[in-house]
Formats: sequence, structure tokens, C-alpha cells
Amino acid sequence: MAEGGVRRAFEEAADEIRSPGGLVRTFIRHPNAANLLMMLMILIGVFSILKINTQFFPSVDRPQINISVTWSGASAEDVEANILAVVEPEVRFVEGVDELGSTAREGSGSIRLEFEDGTDMQKALSDVETAVKGITTLPDDSEAPTISKATFFDRVASLSVGGSAPEPIKREWAKRIRDDLIARGIDKVDFTALRDREIHIDIPERELRRLGLTINDVSRVVTDNSSDLPSGSLEGALERQLRSLADAKTPAALGEIEVVAYASGEKVRLRDIASIRNDYDTTATRGFTDGNVAIEIDVRRAATADTLRTARILDEYLVELRPQLPHNIEITTYEVASDALLERILLLVKNGLGGLVLVVVILFVFLDSRIAFWVAAGIPVALLATIGFMFISGQSINMVSLFGLIMMLGIIVDDAIVVGEHTYTRVQMGDSPMIAAENGVGMMIKPVLAAMTTTIAAFAPMMLITDTIGQIMGVLPLVVIAVIIASLLECFYVLPGHLAHALGRDGTPRWSYWRQFFFAFVFIVAVATALTPYSPLYGLLPEGSAYHQWFGRLEAMDMAARVVLVAGAALLFASVIEAIILGMRRRSVAKRARATEARSSGFRDRFDNNFARFRDGPFNRLVTLSYRWRYVTVSIAVGLVLVLAVGLIQGKRVEFVFFPSPEAENIRGNVSFIAGLPEQDALAAIARIEEAFRTAENELTGGEEPLARSLFVMFSRAGRFGGTSATIKVQLTSSEVRTVPTSEVVRAWRRAVPQIPGVSRFSIFQTRGGPPGRDIDIELRGNRIAGLKDAAAELIPVLSSIAGVSGVDDNLPYGKPELVVEMLPRGAALGFTAEDIGRQLRNAFDGQVPFRFARGDDEITVRISQLMRVGGTGALRNFELKSPSGEFVPLTEVAHLAERQGFAYINRSDGRSKVSVTGDIDNEINTTDGVVEELETSGAVQAIADKYGVSYIFGGRSEEQQTAFADLRLGALVALSVIYIILAWVFASYWRPFAVMLIIPFGIVGAVFGHWVLGFQLTILSWIGLLGLAGILVNDSIILVTRLDERLKLGESLLDAATGASRDRLRAVLLTSLTTIGGLLPLLFETSRQAQFLLPMAITIVFGLAMATLLVLFLVPALMGIGNDIRSAFVAIFGQQPRAEST
Repeated sequence: MAEGGVRRAFEEAADEIRSPGGLVRTFIRHPNAANLLMMLMILIGVFSILKINTQFFPSVDRPQINISVTWSGASAEDVEANILAVVEPEVRFVEGVDELGSTAREGSGSIRLEFEDGTDMQKALSDVETAVKGITTLPDDSEAPTISKATFFDRVASLSVGGSAPEPIKREWAKRIRDDLIARGIDKVDFTALRDREIHIDIPERELRRLGLTINDVSRVVTDNSSDLPSGSLEGALERQLRSLADAKTPAALGEIEVVAYASGEKVRLRDIASIRNDYDTTATRGFTDGNVAIEIDVRRAATADTLRTARILDEYLVELRPQLPHNIEITTYEVASDALLERILLLVKNGLGGLVLVVVILFVFLDSRIAFWVAAGIPVALLATIGFMFISGQSINMVSLFGLIMMLGIIVDDAIVVGEHTYTRVQMGDSPMIAAENGVGMMIKPVLAAMTTTIAAFAPMMLITDTIGQIMGVLPLVVIAVIIASLLECFYVLPGHLAHALGRDGTPRWSYWRQFFFAFVFIVAVATALTPYSPLYGLLPEGSAYHQWFGRLEAMDMAARVVLVAGAALLFASVIEAIILGMRRRSVAKRARATEARSSGFRDRFDNNFARFRDGPFNRLVTLSYRWRYVTVSIAVGLVLVLAVGLIQGKRVEFVFFPSPEAENIRGNVSFIAGLPEQDALAAIARIEEAFRTAENELTGGEEPLARSLFVMFSRAGRFGGTSATIKVQLTSSEVRTVPTSEVVRAWRRAVPQIPGVSRFSIFQTRGGPPGRDIDIELRGNRIAGLKDAAAELIPVLSSIAGVSGVDDNLPYGKPELVVEMLPRGAALGFTAEDIGRQLRNAFDGQVPFRFARGDDEITVRISQLMRVGGTGALRNFELKSPSGEFVPLTEVAHLAERQGFAYINRSDGRSKVSVTGDIDNEINTTDGVVEELETSGAVQAIADKYGVSYIFGGRSEEQQTAFADLRLGALVALSVIYIILAWVFASYWRPFAVMLIIPFGIVGAVFGHWVLGFQLTILSWIGLLGLAGILVNDSIILVTRLDERLKLGESLLDAATGASRDRLRAVLLTSLTTIGGLLPLLFETSRQAQFLLPMAITIVFGLAMATLLVLFLVPALMGIGNDIRSAFVAIFGQQPRAEST
């Protein structure tokens, strides 16, 4: 059976470890084996600290392949119908595809294929390429599909190249910055608002009519005279290669091209009929800062690169670059990930150090000072080894993994406490220190291994959680496993050796050269780490501080002088520390001697005596009472579950939020303009919206505190790729120094923006970390895109009216108004075809590209366009088509014109069009579940869906929540099953594990109660914390029930055994629980906004463990008594003892 196999595996491991020739005995009796292993663990940790990557959240990288197709001049609807609808069926059923999404834009279409985790992406890429190559029905004018495998790159910082310099100068500096950064080791540099160079050839309509030409005719002539072509070989004594050269790559050269040549010798060159100039893509996105044109540079890192190291390369480069910049070029840095990352890492490190101090204090209060010292000394050693295991397994230092380390602070010492305390007990019983250390490990090996495996069993199923939240929280079990391995090495191999030697020393303490060497080694490692560029500790000292200046002078020294100085300082430091320790030890020994002679009691004696008095007095009476009234005890406990947990949740006293993202430090304002708005009016409207932000800033702070570090505007003019729109990116100041929350900034900005003529919509949303998607996301799906838009427009005010919801918008923006041209029968009679009419219109209004060529690292596009006599729709109505016979015919005579509104882009999912109506939720006012419940109760969404014949689902974080909870339920089932098997082995019983595991629900009571007391909402992190808490809770029960069994074997009654076990293990249970609580306690009082998203997990573990610890000492004996009552009932009913439990 499963538990039998587990039992045999544990027994074999335990026998191997504690056998006479085993490793434990070797490490205990060897003079320096324990120290050498400790040194090795420290070295591995230090090396890993220098190499391990740092980032805010773990990398979130879904296996994905993208397909893109360009079809110039096509509307979003045309792309959807003629490209997406053709490609999607061919790739939807490629092996491993989990989800298919696509977007049709004006002029292009893209398809996103998300694959299941573990898919062979090289094979998947080959399969997709094969499927796309088999498609033969794409439009003739569309370009060949581009297929690429998505690669994770995380933004490290953004730069804007602004100032009053001309745009060409800014382009050159932006490209120089890109090249320099890549040469220095940056993984990727992207541009925003770097417009492509073009040569524009504009031909008036009258000139084309005069010469009887069309844009297509001129384009053909330009193409024929602009291409270099091989012309064969010339035979002879010396064979020559022939080439036909055409170097028309400047406006002047293009102007010399002959468009028409008459028999009379008269020639018409391109410059005679056209305006030719160097320009930029007029429809591309442009950037602005402070009213000046700007280019944005995004600096990104690969998944294997370190955020801090990448940011340091950037900082060093900018320090060198700024003195070289012209006076009219300004470089602004913003959205610097390393600044926030460093703040948050130091925040958790500070809380971790506070927790470490509390853990050490608790150890010295409850344990003998020698035991406490060596148990506490093992904490940094185990932590360093843990970081080593994390580095080897490919993990990184991030907010989640650091929290895991803090959470495991107490668990690191739990096993060491059990081994150390039992070793000390054996010494007091008369064993020699060596024998006591061997017995301490030998007797505790099974409980310790059981406790370790139950902890791993509780955390490991978190790896079953999929999607984004699974990638974020999946690092926790890996950290736990690394901590358990490091803790096992520390408590089985390092600690016993130290205890055997420490407890065996008698007489006057002497100078320890080993300890002096150890402290000198630690000093040298710390200095070397702080001086190593690109290490996480490099540059942490505040600028201008005395320490920073000292390190700066040290870096400037020669290597030899630096080595001598550091070695001397290390020796001095180690000597001072050893002298202090020696003095303290000698005073301690003298004090103990005097206390022994005078028979006086110190703190240790007083504490132990008072603790024993409490344990044997009030505590014993309470345990006995709870056992005798065991059914009342269980009823009270169940009542706590119903009143505190169920009552608080059902009564909405404690609500649920899926993932409380850290305080946003970036917000975006999206502006949509009415069709046909002149560019200068749109830019003026943007300036008014920027001014409204400054007004809101002054209103909130009185002008005494800046709220924004930078503003960058991205402006897209109506053209080939969509309607006129703008995005205003605002980076706020750090939330740690800002006194105004982001939500208040958003509300104030929205209030300050007036009604501006020409602006059709303005919405603000926050850019947050954590799982992707907005807080509320309602996906409407259907076949009619116009119906979806109408439904979304009606849904937006409904969603905006709900308390706490802001930034509501849809992702189906209007594009340019469309004039639909339908050919009449007269057109067919004149020889026109629908394709011919469409091609002439596209060439005239969208322009035609005869060729492209390379100039440096730019690709220059030559674009020929027709200048109309009149603008707007009049140009189309006055347009004349060239018939197959060569005559010009008015468009209105051969085609019918109809107006309709087009869309900038259309999103699809699994072959159906969809629109997402999204918004942000202020979690202090409402929650995602609350908004969804209100919408469902009111029936507003269903009514709108029925009205327009569409379906809807709640996507975004609501969808992620459903997936995560489904995985979490499976993980909980697996965790509880494995814990049961382990406990069944430990107790050789089938029913006792149930008695022990019944303590787990009371951890939930404590967790819910803690959230209510501290005013926090339950989150997905709370439930993940409960999963891990299950493994921690049963550890105390294992210790308790193991002692109960020992007493039963000595012949005690169940009453005496149960109450005696609680008395005997009171100190151990309190100590192990208090160390875990102490490690996390400082985090509960953290006021930083960036750490708030982690507090629910800390609350869950602290309050859940505290509540369960108070109950386990009373509830487990009561449950054991109830179990005995049930057994007695079986005997009374069936007249015989039930079958032995171990079978």
C-alpha cells in the first residue's frame, strides 16, 4: 500500500543516517567536518548571491507563436473577412494549441497562438509554418505572412529623447543610444515614435489627367528605373559580368526619371509634374514631451538577465553620455524598474532581519544559551545554502521568493530546535556530549523527516496552479523545498557536531582561532560582495554617506593595496568580535559558577521554574478539563469555525479580492477624437488634458509635492492604420514617498478634465503588476461587429455607475469613417471590375510604393500619392477612373458610394469577434466578485446581451480567478492526501491522521479572524497560504501524538497519556510556533504600499498558526479521547476489538 511504501522509505533513510557508520556519526566525531560543511554552504550562498537574477515578480512567459499579415489599405473588416477568417481554421487545430486570439487592424492582421505548458515549441513552430504555407486564398496584394515565436523580454527602463532639436537629430541620437546599449550587453532596445523615413512623390490630379496617366503608370516607370538588375555575362578573351545600375535613391535622382517621352524628342521628367521630398511616415505614431517631438526608447532584458545589472549598465552609460549631448537634446529616464525593485527588496530584507531578531530572542528565552546560539547560527547558513539551491534550480530573487524565505525563517529552526533540545535533554540525563548528539539526531530523525515531508507535501501542489498566477506563485514551493534541503543539512550534519563540541567544553573558555578565522572570512566576503559590480549588494549604500565614500576610495586603490587593507581590517574585525565573545563567555561561566555556589537563580532558572509551574498547574488543569469534557471542547471549536470563519465571510465582514496588485506607479490616459478633427486641434486638446493633470496635482498637494516624474504623449493621426487617438503615459513618483494614493490621483485627474470639443472619449487606467488583465473584464462575443459595438457602448455607463469602478472603456475603437464603393452595371459594361476600381482608388488615396531601399540601418520607402483638387468626400466623388480603353470615367457613373463608420481594429477569440469592456476597481470600495454579483443580480448585462444577440463571459482576472481556484482545489486534495499517507506511516494508524488533520480547519478560522481584525480582504494569496499552513500545522500534532504514543507504551491510561503529552510538548509546540510567527510578525506592521499585496499570506500564516497552536494542545487530546470512545462503541456493538490499525 502507499503508506507502507512511504514508511519503508523513511525507515531506510533514518537507519542510513543514524547507523554506526553513518554520516551523522562521522560529522559529530570528526574535529572539523561540520565546520567545513558550513563553510561550503556559505560559499555556495555567497557565489549565488553574486550570480542570481533579481526581478520584481517571477517571469511570466507563456509559450506563444505569432502570425502577422500586412495588407496595405485594407479596412479592419476586410482584414477580418479575407485574412483572419482564412488563416484561423488552418492553425486552430495544430497540436498543442490551447487558445487562439487574433486582431484585425486597418492594414494588417495578427494571430496569437497560445500553447499548453510543456509543448515542444520548435515542433509547434514548424507545424504552424507548414499550415500557413498551405494557404493559397490570401488576397493577391497582401504580403507574405510572418511567423515568429514569442520571446520574453521585460522592460527595465524607458528613455525619451526630447528637446528643441529637429526630429532628424533626435533620430540619430536615439539610434546611437540603441547601438551603444546593445554593444554594452543590453538584450533588447525598442523604439516608440521613431517614424520611418520616406520619400514622398506627390502628383497633382490635373497633371495625371493632362498626360493620360494613373498613379499605377507612374509607379511602374519609377520601379523600372530604380532597380539594379544582373544582365548576364559577356563572352570573350576575358569574361565579364554585366549589370544594369539604377541609382534613383534621392529626390534629385528620382526627379530625373523620364515619365513620358514623345516622338518629337520632348520628355516629361518626374520633377516636372511632381513634388518630391524627404519626409517621414505621416501616419505613424509620434511622441511628445513638454510640447516637443520626442522618441521613446524601451530598454528590455531577457528572462536570463538581471534587472539590477541591466539598469546599472544603463546608468553608467547615461553618466558618460550626458556631457556629450547638444544643448537642444534632453534625455529623460522614467519607468525605471530597478528603482522600485531595489526599494521593495530592501523592504522585505528589512522585515526579514526584524523577524530574524525576534526568532533569535525567542530561542534565547526558551532554550539554553549554548543550544540557542548554535541553532540561531544555523539560520544564516541555511538561508545562504537555500539561495544556492535557488540559483542552481534557475530561480531568482523576487518579491515572492523573498517572502518565502521570510516565511520559512521559523521553519528553518523548528527542526534544529527539536534536535538541539533533545540533545540537551540527553546530556542532562547523563549521556556524554558525543553520545547525546548522536541520540538527539537518532531519536528525532523520524519526526523531523515526517515534519519536513508534510511541509513539502502542503506546498508542492501549488505547482499545479496554471496560468499567470501559477507562474507567479509557483516559486513558493521551490523555495520551500530549497529551505527544507538546507535545513536538513544544517540540523542533521552541522548542528550536532557543533553541539557535541560546545556541550563538551569544560573549564575556562579559551581563544578560538577557528571562530576568529570564520568572522574574518565573513568580513572579507561581505566587502568583496559589496565591491563586485552588478552584484545585488553593489551600490546599496546611500550616495554621499561616509560608508559610500570609504568604499569609493577603496575601489580606487591598487589591487595589492586593497587586498592588504581588507585583510588587515578583517583580522582586526574578527579579533574584536572574538574578544567580545570570549569576554562574554568568561563572564557567563563566572556568573554560573557564582550562582551555583550561592544557590541563586538567574533568568534561566526563574523562567524555567515559572514555566514549569504554569505547565503543571493551570495548563494541566485546562488540558484535563478539555479531555474530560471532550465533546464540549469539540463543540466549542466547531462553534468557532461557524461563527468566526463562516459568519465573517457570509456576513461580508471579510470579502475576497483575487490578486491585490501593488500600488500602481504608472497611469495612462487614453484619448479618442472625433473623425476628421484637424491635427492642430487634437494636439491642443492633448495640451489641455496635460494641463488638467497639473491642476489636479496642485489640488491634491497644494503645489508642495510633485506627483509625476514624467509625462510622455503618443499621438496617432488618422491615416492608413486607424483613427486619431492619443495615449498620455504618466509615471508617478514612488508610492513610498508619495502621500496621495494612485486611486485619488486618477479620480482627481478625471474630475479636472473639462469637456473638450473634438474629444469623443477620455479614460484613465492604472498599470499594475501581477496577473495580466483588468480588474473587471466583460467579453461580448458575436458575429456582427456593429452589434457588439452597440452593446459595448450601452454597457459602459452601466459598469461606470457601480461604486468603485473607474477607467471603463472598450477595445473596439472607431477608425476612419468609410465610404463603401459598389460597382454599378454600367461599370461592368465599360469593362471595369470591382478589383480594378478598388486598385485605382487605393493607389490614388493610399498611395503606391514602387520600391524600398536601404540607407544605413534605415529602410526608405518611396511613396507615390495623388494630390486631389478638393479634399474630403468631394475628392472621391470627383475622382475619375481610367477605363480599359484608356478613357477617364467619373467614379459616380460606374459605382455607388455609401458611408459607414469603420473600426480601427477588431479582436477575435477562437474564430468569433469579441469586444472587451474593462475597468479598474478600487478595492477599498468594491471587489471583482462584488461587481460581478451586482451585474448578475441586476440582470443588466444579460438584458443588453439579449437585446443585441450576443453572448458574454467575465474574463480578465475573473476568468483567471476561476482557473486558479479550480487548480487550487485539486492542489488541496493532493496535499491533504499526501499528508494523510505520511501521518498514517508516522502513527501506523488509519484513523489517527484524521484526528491530527482536523486541526487544519482551525487554521482557517485564525486566518479569517486575522483578516477581519487587521481590516484586510481575503485574496488568492490567503488561500495559497492556507495550503502551505496545512503542512505547518500538522507538525505540532505529530510531535504531540508521538509523545502520547510513547506514554501509552509505558502503560499509562489514555487520560494520563493525552494530558501528559500536552504538558511534555508544551514548550516545543510554543517554541516552533512562536519562531514561525516571529519571523513574519514585522511584516504585519509594514505600512509600505508596495508590500500590502503580500500581507494577506502573512496574516494567514501568523493568525492561523496562532489559533491552531492554542487549540492543538487541547483539541488533539480531546479528539484522541473521542476516538477511543468510538472504539469502545465498536467493542460494545460487535463484541470484539476492531482489527489492528497498523494492518
